[in-house]
Amino acid sequence: MKKQRYDVIDALRFILALWVAIGHLGHFPIFGKQTFGGAGAIYSMDRFVHSLVYGLPAVMAFFVISGFCIHMPFRQPGKIPILRFYLRRYFRVLAPVAVTVLLMTELFPELHIFGNDSILWKSTLWSLVCEEIYYAVYPFLRAIRFKAGWWPIMGATVATSIALSVLLRRAPEWSDIGAIPTALILFPVWISGCILAEQVEGLKALESSRIIWLWRIGAWFTMWVSEFLIFHMGVSKVVCMLYVGGVAYFWVRAEIAYYMNREVSRLLMAAGAFSYSLYLVHVGVRDAVKHFLPGIDILTRSGWLFTLASMLAFAYVFYLLIEAPSHRLAKRIRLSSVKIPVVTEELA
Repeated sequence: MKKQRYDVIDALRFILALWVAIGHLGHFPIFGKQTFGGAGAIYSMDRFVHSLVYGLPAVMAFFVISGFCIHMPFRQPGKIPILRFYLRRYFRVLAPVAVTVLLMTELFPELHIFGNDSILWKSTLWSLVCEEIYYAVYPFLRAIRFKAGWWPIMGATVATSIALSVLLRRAPEWSDIGAIPTALILFPVWISGCILAEQVEGLKALESSRIIWLWRIGAWFTMWVSEFLIFHMGVSKVVCMLYVGGVAYFWVRAEIAYYMNREVSRLLMAAGAFSYSLYLVHVGVRDAVKHFLPGIDILTRSGWLFTLASMLAFAYVFYLLIEAPSHRLAKRIRLSSVKIPVVTEELA
């Protein structure tokens, strides 16, 4: 029987969501509260620790995982129930997003849903805008794949990505170039996940713990290098993230191979269930702590721990009240008799 569920994907989703959350919260203040503009060995060590976690590259791994999970049920030739696919994808993903946006705009009236400063783009939700674009074109992408193969598609999308990256290399943020150019630049990363979905059954189990740790360290080092290039060398995010996505593909691939004959942590698997909720709400929780709890200083050890715990707790409650019900409702959509294999859910 062919394996349809890869438990390590759930664990990776939580690790990546937590990585993004800590990236936005800031590093744990090991040496106590530090201020910018300081000097000395302790300050230098604090700045180095601060550089160890950078959230943006983790989003590239999310794109790989998303492409993997979306294509897994449809990796064999045949007709796809397009209407059902669209309804389930958009209802499942957008219902929690809609609640998140409503909560954020109620808590912080200065935020805007529409316009140049839309919360849909100038926030962590930017990656979900890209995801929606990928969902929209996926049925057509899949049709081309079964006519021409993946490599012509990858060749065309990588060439487009590089050309746009060069053309827009002076743009510091994704919001400066718009949703369509951003989605095009990062499209090869998402497609690599689709390719992985077709490769996974032929993967040879990775038995070496040393090799998987080399992959993990290599993935982290790639993230760290991208941060260094962006913040210290003036290289745009627009230029850096394609190569980060390439490394993310090989790292996720190695993790799947490593856990083919191993048990995944049950705790990480369980936490993976609310990782999407954590991704959605963590910034709002951080800002709410800053705004409504002035006695809590997130730059102190106790304040940092309180804020992280609040992020996790609120994300879990959000999952129970909003995300999980939206998933159940999405599964009730029956517009086709096509049977879809059950695989792990993706974090958009």
